[in-house]
Amino acid sequence: MTRLNLITPLILLLLAMAGCNKNEQHKTIGEKEFYFDEQLASISTDGDSGCWIGSGTGDIWYIGDHVQRSYNIGTDRIYKVAADRREPGLVKYWLGIRNSGLQKRIVADGHPTLLNKYRIPVKGYSYSVYDILVTDDMIYAATSQGLYGLKMGNDTLTPLYPGEDSETVRTGRPFMTHNICRCGNSCVVVASQYGMIRIDLATRQVTVKHEGERIYNVSVADNKIYAISDNKLYIDAPDGTTLEVVPLKFSAHVHHKVGKTHYFIDGGHVVLSENLHDFVPVTLRRKVPQYCNNVISTEGRKGFTLMLTDNALWRIPHHTGIFNVTGEILAACTDGTNLYYVNSANEIYRQDCNDSVATKIYNLPGGETVGKLMTAGGNLFYISNQRKVVRLDIHNTFLQNEIMTTSKVIYDAPTKITASYAKETENGYTIYVGIHDELVCIDNDNRINTVRCMSGKYITAFYSAPGSNTIYISTLNKGVFCGCDNNFKLISNTQDNHFIRDIAVTSEHIPLMMMLTNHHLILNEFNDTTETKGFNRLLYVNDTLFYTMPEHGIQQYLINNGQAVLTKEDFTDIRFNPNASFVLDGKVYLGSDIGVLKIDPFNANATKWIIFNSNVSDIRMALITGSFVLILIITTLVAYRRKKAAHRKMIRMQIDDLHKRLEGLSAITGLDNGNDKVNIDTLKKELEQLCVNHKNINEQITMMSEKIMQTNRNIGIKLSKLLNKQIEQIAQFDAYEMPTLIEESHEAEATDNTEYIMQQVVKNEKWLTMFTTETERLEEYRRNVEGTIMIEGVTDIMVSQLAELTESIRHKKLSELREDIRQLDRQYRYLFSRDALKKAEQYITTRREKIAPMAETDEVAAALVTHIDRQIAGMGSKDRIEMLRELYLTDCRINQMLIRKEIADNIREYTELRESVISENEKRVVKKFDTKLELEIADHTSFITENIERLIASFYRYMEKTDKEIMNTVLKFPNLSAQSPKVLVLLIADAKVKRVCLPGILGMFGNMNPVISRLINNRLKPGQDLLKEYAEKHPTSMVCYILKLTE
Repeated sequence: MTRLNLITPLILLLLAMAGCNKNEQHKTIGEKEFYFDEQLASISTDGDSGCWIGSGTGDIWYIGDHVQRSYNIGTDRIYKVAADRREPGLVKYWLGIRNSGLQKRIVADGHPTLLNKYRIPVKGYSYSVYDILVTDDMIYAATSQGLYGLKMGNDTLTPLYPGEDSETVRTGRPFMTHNICRCGNSCVVVASQYGMIRIDLATRQVTVKHEGERIYNVSVADNKIYAISDNKLYIDAPDGTTLEVVPLKFSAHVHHKVGKTHYFIDGGHVVLSENLHDFVPVTLRRKVPQYCNNVISTEGRKGFTLMLTDNALWRIPHHTGIFNVTGEILAACTDGTNLYYVNSANEIYRQDCNDSVATKIYNLPGGETVGKLMTAGGNLFYISNQRKVVRLDIHNTFLQNEIMTTSKVIYDAPTKITASYAKETENGYTIYVGIHDELVCIDNDNRINTVRCMSGKYITAFYSAPGSNTIYISTLNKGVFCGCDNNFKLISNTQDNHFIRDIAVTSEHIPLMMMLTNHHLILNEFNDTTETKGFNRLLYVNDTLFYTMPEHGIQQYLINNGQAVLTKEDFTDIRFNPNASFVLDGKVYLGSDIGVLKIDPFNANATKWIIFNSNVSDIRMALITGSFVLILIITTLVAYRRKKAAHRKMIRMQIDDLHKRLEGLSAITGLDNGNDKVNIDTLKKELEQLCVNHKNINEQITMMSEKIMQTNRNIGIKLSKLLNKQIEQIAQFDAYEMPTLIEESHEAEATDNTEYIMQQVVKNEKWLTMFTTETERLEEYRRNVEGTIMIEGVTDIMVSQLAELTESIRHKKLSELREDIRQLDRQYRYLFSRDALKKAEQYITTRREKIAPMAETDEVAAALVTHIDRQIAGMGSKDRIEMLRELYLTDCRINQMLIRKEIADNIREYTELRESVISENEKRVVKKFDTKLELEIADHTSFITENIERLIASFYRYMEKTDKEIMNTVLKFPNLSAQSPKVLVLLIADAKVKRVCLPGILGMFGNMNPVISRLINNRLKPGQDLLKEYAEKHPTSMVCYILKLTE
């Protein structure tokens, strides 16, 4: 392995070390969850202490102070529940429902009774109401068909926007309005798909702001209107003036503002901001219901925001700490100058008492769980996993602590540690640890002693005033003790106080003791008792002011005339941690799950959150920096040693690249054997003469590259012309692949890339060659089989396959027709096989037998039979295609002979029927004459005359094949359906046919003699010599019969 290969994994290892030092904190909004086993859809506030929850399946819940009731409406998704207390009596509720419109109900006897439903034009009740606003004189409804209003005392919804003459109202075309807000007494604003609708409450004038933009949501706060659109937030004044447009780099469909905090909600995310410049995204562990706008509201009196998720209601504290939190604060302490904090990520932060920023200084091991933090003698102590006391010789910076700080377990308790206290001493420190019914002290030399006077007592808290040696110790059931130097005595009048949780003592001349039990706050000297159930901590500020910590928030008390007077209760939405809270220099520091809050009791405006800075340099980064310097030095040395070798390798690669480029051009010029090929051969010779070690090798390579580039450019121009020529050729073919190839060719030409153009040219050339070859082959087959006899199993299959292939070329790729073409080839070769010859012989022999009986009495038939016999005898020696064509003409003459015979038979049959009808007519009393009689004859002989008509047409079709010369030179009939051509066929079939029968046979009236006369005298006799000559050459032709008519 080379040195560079060794360096690469080292770099990756160092980068991994750097990454390991970054602990990404998961951001939370401090929600408390109330789970519903239903799909939720909306939340609507009802007064200061209640709200309505709507589900996706028609259920609603009312949630108030210690009250929760559910109702089933039996409809679809509930978008809104709006309480109406405008009239005395029972409260009315307006419900907005998906596809069920606006409904009015009352809740009586525990049931939601329907009072009315409201129709709109076209849609009836089948529309959705997404939001409802109740004002003194109007109910506003944001629907799927626009904004509607219902005046007080009226039962008819009126369209407010779009108006009554709009397409929406006339046809039911959707017009989405999403939600409604009221801005004081100024206006009502509505979010819609085409802008923000604004209704002036004084004039009732309706206008549209931000017209043409989709407004997803409107909200009102601080007398300002906030409108969410695509990637922007509009901030408008009540009069409609736009104050600001805030660009958003995220999508949001709902906006809500509480205090200074803006909420932007979309699906599974919420983005928060206090200044609309800095945004903090938070991924939610549950998704907010889609297509619903009423998903967030403010809880009236309790300091919480209510937000709806798919299956749960969240109570979110107004003070989230989201903008400064680095994790839950588990413990905190102070030495009077420095303040120390430990968060849930086991990071220790230090803050100077004169600063407002806490900086990260150490990382505790990941497996530790810190329950208490203490400081004394320049050391930090923490209670780990409820049993161990661990000492850290802490320093002020992260880098110092990473290098120098060590941790040591100085005490491992046999049972749970109930309380602890670290006290400064002349020699360093003494740690007091309360365990189950014991008090243990640990000195600076790690000597552990049991305080015997406290044996059997369950320690709950310690207190010592700053600068004092006296320590106060509270117990669970045996009162409060005080003393020093491990000598503690019971304070009188405290032994009857049980379940003491915390204590504090004033600094007065006669100290006043305050005790906090699980149920009461007790001022011992005055016997003043205040009920404080569930409180956890006392925070002593001065002799007249202290704080207590309930489960949530903090309470301020003043001592007045011996009594504790509650003066203030703040931050009721925050749960402060007793072990992370203390007092320093009259300021109260309160740790919580969202950060540390600093309170100045004497200056309410000075309350602030401590800022936590976790961006610190550490030993890992120092190692990484040093390692990279070392790597850089090694890399430089290796690069220097390999410079010449790398240069030679690069030259070889450049020459190889030139070879490849020339090879590519050689492939391109394969389509052209002209000057380009000669030029490329010359370039190849010059390239072979290049020397890697030549001093001017770089210049030589540059010159060669330019020559190749110029050649490539020239070839590219020729290729473009060739490609356009191919496009013209391809466009001439009616083939399935034609449009694709033309499109690909245009795309290749547009790239202006010679290689791509070349690839397409080669592809086109291949296709053109293959298509031309195959179509020429098909054309050759078509020409060869044209005019050949149709024999079952021989030529008929060939003709059928040819037709199918010709059509398939228009619907399939050539590659898909290869098997069909191979089958056609096999069928064509079959024409020349012995088996095909045998079938042809069998076919013509069978046909001969049909006319053989006629040969005994008919010279033409006899000549045809003789001709067939000669053909059969010579079939094996004849060219197969020529033989099949001769057989076709023979077959046509056989068909003519058979048609002649059939027409003659039909004439005789017609004559007999005619005479029969005439005979019958003679026997009648009332005879028919002339036209009536002819009509009756026609009626009886129609099947014969129709057949003769068909046979005459067939006769001439074969005549066109066998005797086209006579048709064009002698007969020259302009219309074969005229009288003369038909009469000629009848005379050929039976020259002695009764002339009186001819009109009836042809379905005509009148005398045919003039027609016959003109036919013979004007057409046949003038061509008699030509007919005679032709008949001698073709004794099997129908011309022989025509010739006899001229004699």
